[in-house]
Amino acid sequence: MKVAQVISRKSCDSGGSLQALILSKSLEEEGLEVLFVSKGFRCEERAREFGLKHFSVPMKGYLDVKSSFLLSQLFERNKIKIAHAHKGLALWMCILSKFLFSSRVKIVANRGVSFSLSFWNRWKYKLPIVSGIVCVAYYIKHQLAKSWVNPEKLRVIYGSVDKRFLSFKDYSKARDIIKIPSSCFVVSLIGNFRPWKGHETLAKALASSRISSFLVLAGKEDKRLMEKVKSILGNRVLSLGYRRDVEYVMAASDIVVNASLEGEGLPGVLREAMILRRPVIATQVAGNREIVCHGKTGILSEKDSDSLKNFIEFLFSHPVFRRKLAVNSYRFSLRFTPEKRAKKMVKFYEKL
Repeated sequence: MKVAQVISRKSCDSGGSLQALILSKSLEEEGLEVLFVSKGFRCEERAREFGLKHFSVPMKGYLDVKSSFLLSQLFERNKIKIAHAHKGLALWMCILSKFLFSSRVKIVANRGVSFSLSFWNRWKYKLPIVSGIVCVAYYIKHQLAKSWVNPEKLRVIYGSVDKRFLSFKDYSKARDIIKIPSSCFVVSLIGNFRPWKGHETLAKALASSRISSFLVLAGKEDKRLMEKVKSILGNRVLSLGYRRDVEYVMAASDIVVNASLEGEGLPGVLREAMILRRPVIATQVAGNREIVCHGKTGILSEKDSDSLKNFIEFLFSHPVFRRKLAVNSYRFSLRFTPEKRAKKMVKFYEKL
């Protein structure tokens, strides 16, 4: 089977973009022929790093008919059976390529966030021209079904972890590489700076805590938000910016926190922290509740600083329980290997 993974991005260094790259490589290892299609630039570099065959299409906007024509030609020339679209613009480009230029490809949409659907997004998913929709969490599936998207199109397939997390062993070097003193109790939050990611809420939790802790942040930084965090925590915070080696950041942490206030599908950060045997605290939003079983594979917190503070203090005071959580979460996270995700995706493609 020949498939195209289409993403309307220039940079493929985080989140859903990385998941698309990992999926593409895993599908190749399952015997499929895969084309990775993006806007080019950094995404093209990343695709080459993964050893993927890459094609660049501008995808400048929703009225870019030329790009939809280029996609249709690409699909026909390479005899693509499935076009799997990651991100809204990529989905629209695939829809146009089929509608305007009669490409014979079957279109699969990917839905990876739990934000409320606008009318425009609802309409795209409802179109008969879209053959299937991959939801990364059951919450997202229910959300789409409530928006009158045909439930027979919907399939839940969780994301996976990069293989480098599965093979990671350099725990003893992690703090030296990140340059964190071994005596610190480290809490980390990994993700690009966005107001809904909860950076400020977590900073307030640590500032009001009775324990001495250090916050490490990794992700594309927003200066204004970072200034707020620094005003709360002072010199007890370290922002590393975007990192390609977040496995070392996690390994250097005592607790990994997902403090999001909304929007999460099934966060890759939680899967990765679990596979690295790091205890996790996650707020009770959407897909977080599907991956974190409270008191077994992690801690589920309310979306406020007081709740986060109390759970951080509890884990600090109970190191044995902390280790137990880490062991349980590791065993649970083994279901998120790239191979398992790829096998499920192949079965889904074959049924379309």
